[in-house]
Amino acid sequence: MISRETHLCMRRKLFACSASSRALRWLFVVSLLVVSLACLSCSSYKSSSTTPPPISVSVAPASASVAVNQMKQFTATVTYDSQNMGVTWSLSCTGSCGLLSPSSTANPITYTAPANVPNPATVTLTAKSNADTTKTGQATITVVQSSTPNITNLNPTSGPVGTPVTIAGANFGATRGTSTVTFSGTAATPSSWSATSIVAPVPSGATTGNVVVTVGGVASNGVPFTVTSATAMPAFINGQRQVSTFIGRGTGAATAGCDNNTENASGNYLFCLADASLAGNAIIAACVWDTASVGVVTMADDGSNAYTPMFVTPPNDASRTIQIWLAANVAAQTHQLELAFGSKPTGIQCGAYQFANVATASLNCGQTSASGTGASLAAGSFAPAANNCLIFQLGVTDLAPSGTWTAMSSPVFTLQDASPREGFAVQTFVQGTAAAVNPTLTVSSSNAWVTAAVALKSGNSGGAPTGMYVRHIAQNALVGSKSTYTFQFPCSGNLVVVAFNGNTGESLSAVTGTNPTSNYTQVGSGVVGGEGIQQIWRSPDNIACTQNHTITISGTTITLGDVMFYDVTGAAVSSLDSTLAIDSGDQGPFSSPLKAALITPNSNDGILFCTAGIADNGSNSFIPTGYQDNQDENNGWGHFHYTSASAIQTSWGTDQRQAPGGVGPYSDACAAFKSATAH
Repeated sequence: MISRETHLCMRRKLFACSASSRALRWLFVVSLLVVSLACLSCSSYKSSSTTPPPISVSVAPASASVAVNQMKQFTATVTYDSQNMGVTWSLSCTGSCGLLSPSSTANPITYTAPANVPNPATVTLTAKSNADTTKTGQATITVVQSSTPNITNLNPTSGPVGTPVTIAGANFGATRGTSTVTFSGTAATPSSWSATSIVAPVPSGATTGNVVVTVGGVASNGVPFTVTSATAMPAFINGQRQVSTFIGRGTGAATAGCDNNTENASGNYLFCLADASLAGNAIIAACVWDTASVGVVTMADDGSNAYTPMFVTPPNDASRTIQIWLAANVAAQTHQLELAFGSKPTGIQCGAYQFANVATASLNCGQTSASGTGASLAAGSFAPAANNCLIFQLGVTDLAPSGTWTAMSSPVFTLQDASPREGFAVQTFVQGTAAAVNPTLTVSSSNAWVTAAVALKSGNSGGAPTGMYVRHIAQNALVGSKSTYTFQFPCSGNLVVVAFNGNTGESLSAVTGTNPTSNYTQVGSGVVGGEGIQQIWRSPDNIACTQNHTITISGTTITLGDVMFYDVTGAAVSSLDSTLAIDSGDQGPFSSPLKAALITPNSNDGILFCTAGIADNGSNSFIPTGYQDNQDENNGWGHFHYTSASAIQTSWGTDQRQAPGGVGPYSDACAAFKSATAH
């Protein structure tokens, strides 16, 4: 039998064992919870590592302003694109959005804005993931007008130095300020400037290359311009007008010299240039005659040059007929021209004019003519066919005297010839652009008139003489039985020589000028012979002659005489180079040439001017070989270029135009004038 103490002891042990067991059971439960939680955490980790995160796309920059026609680069960034499949780009807007390059899948991409700002001005640039097409990134582009200067075109795209070039474009600025224009790096001087257009002549020294406009230090795009060789502008070289005044030649007259034998029905009309031609120049012959049936009319010269009449039907009115002839690219040393008619009319007067830089082929730029009554001789509006055409206008009036001639002032023509008494004038102008023009000469008294104008293309041909030469010569008749005569003499040189030839007992005592005001000086005392008196006068030294120059001669009453005016360029400031050389006599038996004055210049370079009067027969040439300026029934004028300070024996070729006998009484005078380069 178990004792009570033993029983109690056993119960206490059992209780302790039970408590221990319960503790173990709770420990187990707690451990199980911990393990379970740990397993749950592990399960969650395994699930996260096997499912990738979503792809995202972004574009940088996210926004930008891009000027028209300008470029901007954009870059797309794609996250979690494990296969690196990139993006595809696209544009969206209203209207023209611009361009993407080099391809729609490139990254980065280059965007080029359109030429014009769309409306609205926003363009959306989208980068779409190629791995997940639902994923995109975007950039917002605002297209703006450019602040960078931009050239769109040039007009013209080629030309020589001095050519005005119109530069069209944008963002040039309203005013020039410090902005510049360069032709292949050479700075130009613009003549006009606006935000969209600049006009700048091609600068000297420019070569073929790009034209660039720089505004605020920012350079435009370059546009190519080709610099070509310059086409020289047509230029007046010299001219001479002659008029016949005395009785006709006899049957023994020779057809030589510039003799103006208009009254001889069987002879041709001979007239001359002021100085011989230079090779390649052009000669314009302008003539007038009384309107009549004249048959075939032709023009020729001593250089075998071909002349083209500029009008198929010569312009005319009831009283006067005119014609203009042209010979281009002439031979050197042409001097004498010859006008021939099928049936010779009366009232013939011609001028011969030489020009440099006239085209040698396809040179007709147009022509126009008109007739009317009044003080304005308007040839009629026409537009020359090309830029830089030479416009030549001849105007004649029916009655004389016709008053003072005036050249057109807008555009500015130059008066090259003017005779109020003969009602004859010539003006010229180089028309820079092929724009309409109405050549108009003005005369101070109303009259019936006829006029014609021709336009000739420019070209690099011929040239101007060097040194001292004669620019203008004009013969004027003194037949009004007056003691004072006033003539217009357009001139441009620095010396004017007046050679007078009149009847015995009729002489000049003064010669004066206007524009500029000038008092002429007589060289020596002249000479008096059996055939009148010869005198030579000269302008003040280094005169600045103008197209509006007038010359007044005064003296005894002059019933019958002539005066020749010479406009000379390249003369020395103190130009007189000799005393007056004179000669006179009576040559009984006929012989030719007639030996005349012997003259010795002081210098080695200059021009000799002579005049002669012959009583019974006439002169037809001037010797030494120089230039006969006019020979008529009794009088002769000539000039000669000398190149040494040696004695010069002058002579006159003569013919038996009035009588079969000798030359008869004669007298002559010569004076020498030196060039600016003489020594």
